[in-house]
Amino acid sequence: MIFKFLKLIVSLLLIAFIAILISETEGNTKIDWLGWGIEIETSYLVLILAFFSLILIFLDRLWLMIINIPSTAISRRDKKNRQKVEQNLVKAYLLASHGEHKQAALEARMINKNILDKKLGKIILKHADTIDDLKNENDNKNSDKYLLSLTNEKNTSFIGYLALMKKEKDLDKIYEYANEAFKIDPSSEQVLKTLFLAAIRLKNFKKALELSENTLLKNLFPDNQLNIILSELNFLEGLNILSKDNKRAEKYLTKCLEFNPGHFQACLNLIKIIKGFSVRSKSMNVLKKTFFSSPNYDVLIEMVDRSGSSNSGEKVSFAKKIINNNSLSSYNKIYAKVLIAKFSVSQEIWGEAKSILETIKESEMPKEGFEILAEIASSQNNTNDVRTYLKQAANTKVGFGYLCKSCGYDNGINDILCPSCNDIGTISWGNNYNQKQSSTSIGIKKIV
Repeated sequence: MIFKFLKLIVSLLLIAFIAILISETEGNTKIDWLGWGIEIETSYLVLILAFFSLILIFLDRLWLMIINIPSTAISRRDKKNRQKVEQNLVKAYLLASHGEHKQAALEARMINKNILDKKLGKIILKHADTIDDLKNENDNKNSDKYLLSLTNEKNTSFIGYLALMKKEKDLDKIYEYANEAFKIDPSSEQVLKTLFLAAIRLKNFKKALELSENTLLKNLFPDNQLNIILSELNFLEGLNILSKDNKRAEKYLTKCLEFNPGHFQACLNLIKIIKGFSVRSKSMNVLKKTFFSSPNYDVLIEMVDRSGSSNSGEKVSFAKKIINNNSLSSYNKIYAKVLIAKFSVSQEIWGEAKSILETIKESEMPKEGFEILAEIASSQNNTNDVRTYLKQAANTKVGFGYLCKSCGYDNGINDILCPSCNDIGTISWGNNYNQKQSSTSIGIKKIV
């Protein structure tokens, strides 16, 4: 506006300067037109022309200003409306992000009044009404119809599928809507997590494994929990194709043990299908890594069978050497001693079993250890010791197992879902399973 005003002033000054310059020229100017004639001094003629030029310019500007009054008023109104829309949008976003959906819906109605795109305004208004329906759990059919209509528009299809996914309670439908939303926007962490968990609950392990390749998934779970989930997914897929394709099954089972070296089910299945050179050596390495991570009796038996020992004494001697391996953690060493003592009893080498258990402090002895001591005492017909050991077994709070970090349930084996609380990826090897975990649940009981 200022630039235009300055331009006008400069133009007028230029005309005035030229007029003054010409007006100083001596002489007369004669004009003949249709029989009319006039003769006037050139200086006066120039001044008259300059004056009329200024009048014409002024009238032109005045006319432009008059005819632009409506558009100027509309422009000011639109600018004011845009400011209102922007303010309402920001407020609605902030309210929605803090869970104030009802207040956000009110702001959406204000946006509808001021927005220029009436089609978009109708969508916003209908969305606000639908939010009220969803919160009040009323008119579900109408809200479903509206949300489905959003999926038909390119610009709103993701929002439609996202809302349907969050609203739905049926697991198959949740998976369907999450999958469609993921196709549109694979970068949505909410959609990725929902689709991943829904695939697991629907036992679509192949899809879950496919999604596990997405790097965003690492940000959505604690590292330990994600490793448990990925380990179980690879184990279940390997188990699923074990009878059809040993080579691919070996790949999945090996991957399972990479995420969780202590997965004894994967270990016991893998050693049956390992092929190639040094099968015995490879199998023994797999067994040792698993046993050191989570001592297991069946794994111990497999190790002994592959040791080349010919009699009970040699077998027990081999098993005892495992205790001294530095790869065993302090609490795993305790349970390893219990398992080796159990094996010694199975070989009827009672004295060796008792001497192994006597190296464990009474305060650290798990239930199984006291039960083995009772069995040894029973073999010696020592009823008093049997009673004492069984009483200690019943009262001890020390134990080992595959425990759920959410509810403390001892599942007995690795599993992707806790049978007790239905949490995903919370079962892992640990001790003190008689005491429920005091920490907050890290699992996912809900999908969305």
